[in-house]
Amino acid sequence: MDAAPSYEDLLERNKKLEQESARRIEAMVDMDSRLELYSSLVDNASDLIHSVSPDGSFLYVNQAWRDALGYTEEDLTHLKLMDIIDEGCRSRCRQVFNCLMQGQAVDRNETVFVTKDGKKIVVEGRCHTKFEDDRPVIMTGIFRDVGKRVEQEQ
Repeated sequence: MDAAPSYEDLLERNKKLEQESARRIEAMVDMDSRLELYSSLVDNASDLIHSVSPDGSFLYVNQAWRDALGYTEEDLTHLKLMDIIDEGCRSRCRQVFNCLMQGQAVDRNETVFVTKDGKKIVVEGRCHTKFEDDRPVIMTGIFRDVGKRVEQEQ
């Protein structure tokens, strides 16, 4: 049988655990401040940015997205991505979403978002999916309102 650790051994183990704990806390504080910085950058971007789960539930939208589309955080708890897509674009968007869930990046996706009050916004954007253990966990889209450009082209 192993002998019980001595008092000195216990003190040494305790000291090492305290040091490891201090390092982890420092790393968490550093990560938290970096997350706050990135969150501020994304939230203050002029592009419309959203992240959704594989079932289309909203996980995050930035301030520009909320301002342009008019949905509140409460609204988003009851909406899925396809709910904000114009009916005429849904079929194509479902195809794009399925491609994203299979790991294909979408470099240029043009679609129409529908605001809370029913207004249509023509957007163009890039989308990508984050995978963990070969499973999709989050799809992020970064969009820009291109309505004026589309009108000029027509």
